[in-house]
Parts: sequence; structure tokens; C-alpha cells
Amino acid sequence: LVAGGTRPGGGRVVVAGGGMSGAGGTVVNSDGAACAGAFCGMETACCDAGGAVKSTNWRFVGTGGNFAQTTSYQYAGEGMGSYVQEEVVTFYGWKVKRCCIAFPLLVAVILILIAFWPDSRLVTTTVVWTTSTSQPTTAAPSQEGQCKLWGDPHILTFDGARPSFYGTGEFYIVRTDKFMLQGQFMATPYTDGLAATRKVAVSGRVAGNQVIEVGSLDDGPVTLNGEPVLASLGMKYSAGPVELAWNQIGDLPDAAAAVFPRNIVHVTVQGGIQVDVFRFKNYIDVRVSMPKAPLGQDGVCGNFDGNAADDATDQVYARLAARVPPGESIFTTAAPPIVNARMEDMIARNCGASRLAEARATCAKESSTLGTSDRATVETCIYDVCFGSNEHALRTMRAG
Repeated sequence: LVAGGTRPGGGRVVVAGGGMSGAGGTVVNSDGAACAGAFCGMETACCDAGGAVKSTNWRFVGTGGNFAQTTSYQYAGEGMGSYVQEEVVTFYGWKVKRCCIAFPLLVAVILILIAFWPDSRLVTTTVVWTTSTSQPTTAAPSQEGQCKLWGDPHILTFDGARPSFYGTGEFYIVRTDKFMLQGQFMATPYTDGLAATRKVAVSGRVAGNQVIEVGSLDDGPVTLNGEPVLASLGMKYSAGPVELAWNQIGDLPDAAAAVFPRNIVHVTVQGGIQVDVFRFKNYIDVRVSMPKAPLGQDGVCGNFDGNAADDATDQVYARLAARVPPGESIFTTAAPPIVNARMEDMIARNCGASRLAEARATCAKESSTLGTSDRATVETCIYDVCFGSNEHALRTMRAG
């Protein structure tokens, strides 16, 4: 058989990955393996051949071949010739696979990110441990608080207790080593002899030892060192560390008083201390805003120690922290304690025997410390110790 004839014959067809066909230059499509061998096999990882051209090549094998050489090669029968037929496949038209395009792009993106990534420098910190006996110099943050007085007078202390002081006289609302706020608790026509807050006085080093007095509207103008200031609503006044303002700005301690016109005097002194006085016709309500005193404090607003239980009326009296001793009053006009028959009657009827005995012992101690045997001082103290935990003593009195 002449090579390229129609009979496939017994020769071997050599196709690298392609299909089998007769000789004669037929073009055979191929898959990815078709380019094997072009670059020692490496090209098959990333290339596909566009196609293949086959041709016939005659290789001498000696005895046992299938073809014998003449002018052309002729099939001589199995094992009867000297040549065998082989097809040679030549590939062309290399095409790069998509995955091999994506991989270099991914590598390029990673390299760009590394090149432009924000500089993170390695910082090495060396810790040196030393032993010191000195105390920290940074002070702890101060604790801010508020105390409110309203009505006859009910009190909400810095620690959240709710004592009441119904007896009349002059009391320490707050007392520290640098600041004092005294209050005059006096009867009104509407309280049947029980007290309401009538006037307050502010002084101490934080006020430059000046004295500011603020009373009800019936008590006249605000005074500084006995001289009238803030003659009308809307005015402001300053004197050294003291700032005064009379306006209508502020939340009322007693919501029931909202039916009355607002007349609020703000007294600001050093140390972050502000006293707001809500002036009504014949009494006042008070709000004190201040940080906790580092060296301690006391008064009817309590000792600001975080324990509401020790701010009860009887305990404030027992600490001798309620009443202003003679000689320590900073008011221009004094307000001595007064006891009336209805208060004495209520003590006799409503203060139990054991409670009354405790009250007499506490108030006798206070009277001795104050250096007075004044009966009204003792009786108003007893009334407070007996009924200071009753927020509605006036109601009890009227019911009797």
C-alpha cells in the first residue's frame, strides 16, 4: 500500500494526544495534551493547541516491517517489508488557558498590596520594674452630689435618705472645713407651728468669708455682707469668688410648687458649689449641688458617706450636727427655736415611751454641748427625734 492510500494498513500512527486517522496530511483538532512535548511537557499546564497537522514519515526497521521501499512505499504484508508507517503530528496556534492568566494577576495584586500596605513598625517596649514607697500623687475623681429641702422641711440627703426637721431654730444644712450653709427653720401661718425653711446663709473660705443671705419674698432682698443686692428679677451680681443671679431658670425640688411664679436665686462659690434658692411668699425651697468634701461634712443634708441609714433625723442630732451652736450663727437676724402647745401635745400622745426616752437622752446631750438649758431648744429637738422619720407629721398633728 502506498503511504497516503485509502487503506489504513498495519503501520503505526503516532499522534501526541490527537485522534487516529489515515496518513495524508489530515488536520486533527486536539485537547490540552496535544501540545505535550513542545516544551518538554511544561506547556500542557498552561496551553492548549489550536490544532495539529499530520504527515507520514518512513522509518527503517529492517526485517519485520510492513512496507517495502520502491519508488514509493508499498504495503508488503504483515512482517514482510522493511519499513513501518508512522504519522508525525505537528501542533500550531498555542492558546493560553484562562487559569494561567488569572494566577499571575492574583500574584500581581498581592505584590501591590504588600508594597502599599500601611507601614507597621515593630515597637519594642522595655519595662523596668522599680520599688517605690511614695504614694500616688493623682487625686481620685471627686464625687458630685445634690441635697434638696422643700416644704416643712423635708430633705433628700446627698446619700438618698429622707429625714424631716420640724423643730424651729437655726440649723447647719451643710458644714465642711471650707463651706457652710446655715438655714433658719421657722413656723408659717400654714404649718401650725411646725417649721419650714425661711432663710439660708452661705459663707466660708470658698466664698471669701463673705456672707450671702437669701430668704423668702417676704424677707426682703438678697444681701451680701448685710448690703442689699439683686434688687429685681433678672439681675446678676459678683463679688470676688461669689457669683449671684436671680432668674426663673431651674427645676423645682417640689413639683407641687409649680403653681407659683418662679423666683430662683443662684449662689455660686469656689469648689464647684452651687446653692439654688427657690423663693416663695413666706418660705423657700433649696437645692445644694457640690462635690463631696475631702475632709468630711455633715448637717441636715447628711454626711455624704454613701450610707443613707446614718442620715436619719435622730442620728444627725446624735452626731451634734444639726443645730447651730450659739456664737456660730452667720445670720444678720437670729431665729431662736419656738415650741407651741400643739407640738407638746403631739409628743405626749404620739411618741412612744421608749422612743421618748431615747429622744430625751439625745436632746439633753445636744443641749449640754450647746451650753444651753433653753426649754424650746430641748423640746423642738425631742419633737424632731420622735417624728423626724414621719414625712407627714403635720397631718398627724391635725388628725389629733
